Amino acid sequence: MTQLLLSKYNFNRREFYIDLFSQWGFFKKGIVASDIHPDDLTMAWTAFVSTYMRSSEAWFGAFVVARAKFIENRMNGAMMDLHQASVEDGRRCAVPAECDCPFCYKGVPSISTKKADQDDGPSTALFNATTRLSHRIQRRHQRGSSSEDAQTIYELRQKNEDQQALLARIQQASKRQRSESRTTSSAWICILCSKVPDSFRNKKV
Repeated sequence: MTQLLLSKYNFNRREFYIDLFSQWGFFKKGIVASDIHPDDLTMAWTAFVSTYMRSSEAWFGAFVVARAKFIENRMNGAMMDLHQASVEDGRRCAVPAECDCPFCYKGVPSISTKKADQDDGPSTALFNATTRLSHRIQRRHQRGSSSEDAQTIYELRQKNEDQQALLARIQQASKRQRSESRTTSSAWICILCSKVPDSFRNKKV
């Protein structure tokens, strides 16, 4: 990888390294811990500086890999790639308005991906970025449909289980009612028999 002699260029090196650190955190961002400590940012910056000073070439290699994975596997990565490709191609952001590109200013309209594809002479990078984002949106919709189907199946199963439980309770109540009815009938028979006159009870038919 080509090494830049930063001392030859007149720019703010402090902001340059802060930008690298911020992008690295953006590309490598994982699950945010629930117990965030105020010193976590300082520790991350210290680790970044020590790793970069140890081997800037190795760090940039890992940076390129992390950026490529971010673009390929994340929705925000695909939008970032298309946004940058649009700017580099001299066009307005081609991210669909419904995606709400996080790299655009609020309220600035975006051209549609179809218009970008059919325009005269789009760059290869712009075309590839548009295709990548379209596939990412399609996969997201498919996962959404699968989740909705799974939720529907779960609700139907839950409803069926509730109905079976209700039926079981009704059957138990019915059995208990029949048992109580038989007990009550036997009791009434005993009461009635006790009131039959002895002369009639001993009478032979």
